[in-house]
Order: sequence, then structure tokens, then C-alpha cells
Amino acid sequence: KAKPGDTLLSDWQSGFYGEKGSPLWLVASEKDAPSRPNVLKQTGNAVYNWFTHRTFSARNGRIGVKFRIAAVKEDPEAGVIWRFVDGKNYDYVRANSVENNVVLYKMVDGKKTLLKSAKITVGGNWHSIRVEFKDSNVAVLYDGKYVFSLQEKSAIHSGRVGIFTTADTTVMFD
Repeated sequence: KAKPGDTLLSDWQSGFYGEKGSPLWLVASEKDAPSRPNVLKQTGNAVYNWFTHRTFSARNGRIGVKFRIAAVKEDPEAGVIWRFVDGKNYDYVRANSVENNVVLYKMVDGKKTLLKSAKITVGGNWHSIRVEFKDSNVAVLYDGKYVFSLQEKSAIHSGRVGIFTTADTTVMFD
């Protein structure tokens, strides 16, 4: 129902973590999007940009998104976020097109901890990233293939779900 130029969708909330930032999430028309014609595009700048569903909360589930990193000067990342409590506490997995990897992190009180990573080619095409999480078990898929899995040893809780990017990345999410 959203139209190009719409910024904040009613069931979603955007924000960032860091000393300063100005994330800008908007609906945009993208002719090569997998489910044309519209995408959600992030063009702002903040250390950690997030866009989460306001009311949906899950302890167990799966979340995935198709994305394309379009432009960046600093840190080209895109991914999904889950078990989101607030801007300082959540889990996320992201793909980085400079480092050519997929990395799973846990953010606790604003400090991120790397839980697992894998080398993978990320280029500027459309890709998909998905995480499946059940209790302490977490599995990550990239372009439909399992990349890695692990048992998370920290406390497990419910939280919101959404999408994630960093710094000055211009990225389209479908």
C-alpha cells in the first residue's frame, strides 16, 4: 500500500545507535526489485541503522530479506535483526560487500560481540539473507544456502524483528 516517497510505515519503527546519526528509510521504486515495483531504501547515515516491526515479537522463528547494496563510502552492510529489545540490545546477521563475509553478532548494552562468520561473495546484485532461531540454536542462510549454524550461549529472550544496515550504506530491501 505504500507509495514511493513514504517514509515511516505505521507498523514499523526506525532508529539508530551511536553518538549521532540520521537514518532515512523510505519507499522507492526499483525496476529490478525481485517483487517490483517498490522497495524499502535506506539512504541516511548512522553507525547502526535499524528498522523493526513495532508490535511483532518472537523468541523463536525465522526472518529473511532480499537486499541489494547500491552505494557506500564507509561500511557496506545489510542484514536482519531479531530479538530486538532496544537500540542497544539485539541479535543481527549482516553481509558485507567489502569484507565479502556474513557475520552474526550479538549487541548487549551497546557492545557488539562476534559470534560466528563465514567468507562469501557479496557483490552489488540482489541477494537474500535469512536467520532461523529456536531457543539457543541459530542458523544463517545466504542466497538460499546454509552458511553456518551455532548454539548461542547467552540468555535467550523475545524481541522484535526487522532489518539492519550500517554507516552510510545505501541499500534496498525487498
